[in-house]
Formats: sequence, structure tokens, C-alpha cells
Amino acid sequence: MHRAIVFVPAVSVLVHVGAGHFVYDVPFHVVHFSPVLLGLAVVVAVVMREREPACRFVFVLGLAALACAWMVPGSLVMDGLWPAEWTLSPLRIALTVAALIWMATAWRHRGGWLWLPAILSLGLATAGATPRDMVDRLSQWGAWLRDTPGSLLPASLLQWGMVMLGFAFFLLVVGGIVSLRKPASTSVHRRPGEES
Repeated sequence: MHRAIVFVPAVSVLVHVGAGHFVYDVPFHVVHFSPVLLGLAVVVAVVMREREPACRFVFVLGLAALACAWMVPGSLVMDGLWPAEWTLSPLRIALTVAALIWMATAWRHRGGWLWLPAILSLGLATAGATPRDMVDRLSQWGAWLRDTPGSLLPASLLQWGMVMLGFAFFLLVVGGIVSLRKPASTSVHRRPGEES
């Protein structure tokens, strides 16, 4: 009975969202289910007491919301928003909210494994507003990661010498800090037969 109190209003909201396009003459998109599923995930995270079933159920609801938001139509994407000309989309919002819900659930129910999908979700939210933007941005990041190590390595003997000189000064500074942190010796060495 306790769970029915949670799920009956959620099913009612899902039916209303699904039938809203008939009543209000609004084009229906699957992405409209995403906020309802994320809200249901919040309710489940708060109401359920058992640790592991709550974490699993919140994770599945978040994935379902992201699956709905993944099919975002181009008409719902808003370009050129402040700051830095960001593009706002239901997918980006759903990724961010799902990550926040997963982090809160991981904190509340001690579900440490939920941190990984939350971090991945935030990473995808920063990558782009649509799946195509995400693929393009991730391929740019991959190319940058592939090319960066080669540009950081010294190419000539002079550059290697500068690196070694810098490393020697770094070790000198570390040694100085370590020697300054050692306590001063308080014992006095006396020769046998001497009096104080």
C-alpha cells in the first residue's frame, strides 16, 4: 500500500503528460516524459528506506529519463544563451538533473557506485546539447588527448637540459623544505668526565 501511494500519482502524471498534446494541441515528444521520470526518481530516493533497491530504482528511473531526453527534437534546442554562447536543450538539463539526483542518492543511501554514472552524466552535459554535438566534442577531446603528449615531450638536447635543470631546482626546493621541517636537536653531547 505504501508504494501504491507513490506510484499512482506518478502514473496519473504520465497519462496526463501523454494526453496533453490532444488537450492543448501541443506536438507530443517523448522528451516530455523526462521531467516526470526524474521527479519520480526524487520521490523514490526520499521515500524508500532500503539502501540497495532505492539506488537501483533511482538509477533505472534516471536512465529512462535520459533515454526519453536523448530523442530531443531540434525545435526544443535554444541556441546562443549566456554565458559563453551555451546551447540549452532538454537533454543537457536532464543529464545535469539526473547527475544531481544520483549524487544525492549516493550520499543519502551510501550507494558509492552511483557516483560514476553521475560524473559521466555531467561530462556528457558539458560535451554538448544534442547527441551529434556530444559526438563531435568527444572526438575533438579525443584528438586533443592523442596529440597533446607528443607536443609536451622535449625534442632537442637543449630542451631536455632545461627540463633536467628545472627538475634539479625542484628537488633542491623539496630538500630545503624537508630539512627546515626537521626539529632541532636538543641533546647535548658531553665527553666522558665532563661536568655540567
